[in-house]
Amino acid sequence: ESVERFTFASIIDAIIDQLHLPEIRILTEEQKESRLRSIFRNRKILLLLDNLETADEPQSAIVNRILPLLGSSKAIATSRQRFRGDIYPVHLLGLEHNDSQELIRQVSKDKSSLPLSGISNEQLSQIITTTGGSPMAVKLVIDQLSHLPIQTVLKYLREVKPIEKDSSGDEYISLYRHIYFPSWSLLSESARKLLVAMSHFVSSEGGTMEAMRAISNLYNVELYVDEIWKLSLLEVKYQLTEPAYFLHALTDHFVRSDIISLNR
Repeated sequence: ESVERFTFASIIDAIIDQLHLPEIRILTEEQKESRLRSIFRNRKILLLLDNLETADEPQSAIVNRILPLLGSSKAIATSRQRFRGDIYPVHLLGLEHNDSQELIRQVSKDKSSLPLSGISNEQLSQIITTTGGSPMAVKLVIDQLSHLPIQTVLKYLREVKPIEKDSSGDEYISLYRHIYFPSWSLLSESARKLLVAMSHFVSSEGGTMEAMRAISNLYNVELYVDEIWKLSLLEVKYQLTEPAYFLHALTDHFVRSDIISLNR
């Protein structure tokens, strides 16, 4: 089932739910903001807004509407795009070289078909340097080595350009766009269909195998889940009943921005 996307209004409702104030849910948006402003002024609350770059509204607009509500409370917002305005920015870097190598070994162990024996330390260093040690970028590139020659992967990485703006004017990390497309091209047609269908779920929540079968109209969903997972385009969340499968925020952004939007 499709779920409402990330917006200022959905954030306000999520805060109300977290504070267990169902009676506020029925109020107008203006009344909700007024009540929350009063609550934040009289209580010290830490508000965490994760992956704001995936919102359906500009992240700066969301932050600018949240700030006047805070009062005595504080907010931490994360995004892969730069924040602007009256905030305190902290820019996080990628993994250190040794930590990146450990991640590569772990990915190789998890995806047992991954052949690292024929890859030199110099070539691995090139991968780590070009990706900046970003965990998701490292995983995507290493998984591509199960299907593509190391020379092809390195050649493609050398073509990566620095951060640029996309057509909407927002900051866009071209590194990920550049790295995701080879992984997308390696998928079968049915696996692509499943990946696009999964973008209708909230990226951090996902859905069960049965939900994916229903939303994609694919019969052998298990086969395509395995295919997508082996390329790190799918995450698994283990629950008490059955696993939930979801898209990493970056993968969700790629599918919605570079696949769905380009094919409209």
